[in-house]
Amino acid sequence: YLKNDQIQGGILYVEHPPLGAFTLKSNALTSLSIVGSTAVLLAKATLNGVGNHSFQATFIDNGEPGVTDQFGLQVKNPAGGVVLMFAPVTLVGGNIQVPQPAGK
Repeated sequence: YLKNDQIQGGILYVEHPPLGAFTLKSNALTSLSIVGSTAVLLAKATLNGVGNHSFQATFIDNGEPGVTDQFGLQVKNPAGGVVLMFAPVTLVGGNIQVPQPAGK
């Protein structure tokens, strides 16, 4: 969040399954909730260049150095149908960092 309470940032998710690629690019972040080490982001996005999709991304920070951090995603088309979904899975690379309030 910025000091004016606006959400800042974006998500670019690319997956290359055998039957074709998915490219999800956020274009309007609507809500960010943080509880403990878990953050949930709600946003609008394009999926493979088609607009007006919505998604929920879940980020779980399991501490440093990030080898057990997790990421989950649910994407819905403009009609509300789920087109991509997976529960949080452990990352094979990278490090999720969910910010904590000062003094914790």
